[in-house]
Amino acid sequence: MKKSLAWIISIILVLALSFGVIGCGTGAEEAAPAEEAAPAEEAAPAEEAAPAEEAETTEPVDTGDMTYSQAPMIDDMGLAAVEERLPDNPKVIEPQDSIGEYGGTFIRGTAFFIPDERLPTTLACEGFFELNKPFPGDGPITGNLAEEWEWNADATELTIHLRKGLKWSDGEPFKAEDVTFFWNDVVADENVPVVWYYAGMLYQSDGSAPIVTEIDENTVKFEYIEPSYMMETRYSLVPFVALPKHKLAQYHPSHTDGATYDEFNTKVLWREETGKTVISAWSLEEFAPDEKMVLVRNPYFFKVDTAGNQLPYMDRVEFQIAGDRPSVALGNVTGIYDFDGMWVGLPHYSMFIEEQPERGFILGKYLAPGMQIMFNMDAKDDAKRAVIRDVNIRRAISMAIDRESINRALLFDQAVSVGAGWTPDSAYFQEEWGYLYTDFDIPGAKKMLDDAGIVDTDGDKIRELPTGEKAELIWDMYEHDSYTPMSEMIVATVKQLGINLILNQQHQTLHTENMRAGNYELSTYDFYYAVEPFIEPAAWLPWLPGSFTMFHVNGLEDPVSPEFTEFASLLLEGGTLPFDDRIVVGQAAGKLAAEQVWMIHIGLQNRPYIFQPYMKNIATESIRVHELGVVEEPLRWYQVWKEEQ
Repeated sequence: MKKSLAWIISIILVLALSFGVIGCGTGAEEAAPAEEAAPAEEAAPAEEAAPAEEAETTEPVDTGDMTYSQAPMIDDMGLAAVEERLPDNPKVIEPQDSIGEYGGTFIRGTAFFIPDERLPTTLACEGFFELNKPFPGDGPITGNLAEEWEWNADATELTIHLRKGLKWSDGEPFKAEDVTFFWNDVVADENVPVVWYYAGMLYQSDGSAPIVTEIDENTVKFEYIEPSYMMETRYSLVPFVALPKHKLAQYHPSHTDGATYDEFNTKVLWREETGKTVISAWSLEEFAPDEKMVLVRNPYFFKVDTAGNQLPYMDRVEFQIAGDRPSVALGNVTGIYDFDGMWVGLPHYSMFIEEQPERGFILGKYLAPGMQIMFNMDAKDDAKRAVIRDVNIRRAISMAIDRESINRALLFDQAVSVGAGWTPDSAYFQEEWGYLYTDFDIPGAKKMLDDAGIVDTDGDKIRELPTGEKAELIWDMYEHDSYTPMSEMIVATVKQLGINLILNQQHQTLHTENMRAGNYELSTYDFYYAVEPFIEPAAWLPWLPGSFTMFHVNGLEDPVSPEFTEFASLLLEGGTLPFDDRIVVGQAAGKLAAEQVWMIHIGLQNRPYIFQPYMKNIATESIRVHELGVVEEPLRWYQVWKEEQ
């Protein structure tokens, strides 16, 4: 086994993602314009897609006689002409609204810096391939670092042809050996325990890395143990598919005598060498842990706009520590910060609506997963584990949640109830099980517990299992503007059943550490991987040690039930199948998840994001779906520009 590591705008997203990864070769270089998102209330169950036709490899976009321009800040840097710094065939980006102007600093506020640096790295993910933005389902998968690619007949080999002339941010050539170095000496090396939040995207269904071979300086071949139709989508979502060998090999014991893994495992961190020498739009210039992080323009970035202007438009990106979520929201309202779509949300909505007319900032919206209640099937306390593993307890708690009142009181009626399986916009969703155990039904939940022999035997108003364990659990929470009051409402209604949930609020960093370590009974997180679960099975299955399968890390050797064993088998099988076959498997897996309530989903949310009116090329409608590699809107940040104020 290898080492550790929501909602979508329309059904076209899942269908296009799944359909697109079946064919061989690339799609068109430029994606179709995004269509307006449908409101959450109008979401409809997915229809089965037609069988995929075999795709033909297309010719890359010909930039022809395009004349290239560069940012003024590069003029005095003594670098080669922009034409020499770009690859032979740059990636051409159609601007969201307009051709931009160069210069300025993109100022962001953050509640705190996340250890795996997902905020700056997701600012400009540069994988082999790319999904459309801001709606990944609109248009085909296109080439990114890859100019062309092809599969063998049984989808077990993927050959990728890199753009010729790609360069790292220090001007050194980006080569196939940088790809093989990352995959063979980092991903596949058991002595390199670095974990990125997207690590599960890199592995095969058995938890191993693929075999990656350098064919020539610009070509690599990936070999998989089984048909791997999902890999095109996965490789569109990750921030890294290569690392600079010329920088990092000197620290790696396999390449340099006397080097140690202790040193390499430090240098490979994003805050060290990995963030300083990049293929993305900005590289790390300064990092002050309790103050700020500054990124600076990469003069060798491989993308241009339709007028030939080398991207990015903005010279720098600066992340400033705000301290907490309300401070980030207030900083965006008052104009201290230029944008936020990560920390702000519905708890700040009333302030946004009240202040917007006078201050003139712009509000966008995206659909996102809501709060998840996670049951630890492997809780360390035997008695608590027995309570958690009783499916009647889990179903009854879900039925005792007054989702309608939560929506009205805390979420401005911007939430949609959904069950514990896949969401309505998943291609695998079925109406018959999609909303199981979401109706607020205290009498029904009480009867369910009574029928299961879970009754109050000692008169203390807390039920006991037939084996004697009390229906009382500690629920770990992190400090969150909406999740905290939401949890308090849930505790009150669940108590009517005779089930006692005790809230234990923690800082988010400590809370996450405890989840990863399995030190909890109930816990809270966002409900991820319910749209396209096959993209990251580690979220549901413990096949990758240290992965996000935090609700059941022992699920393979000590499964909670035969249903979980069946679920695991279905989910692993589905990732190897073409889309039309995957539909059947996905529906069966979703039905099991909904019936067994291994985790509870409170509901989907229409969440706001905020930006200043002088910030251009930012869409006002988008999505936030973790399995598509985003912790905020999938916007093309390198084309955002700041109008002179």
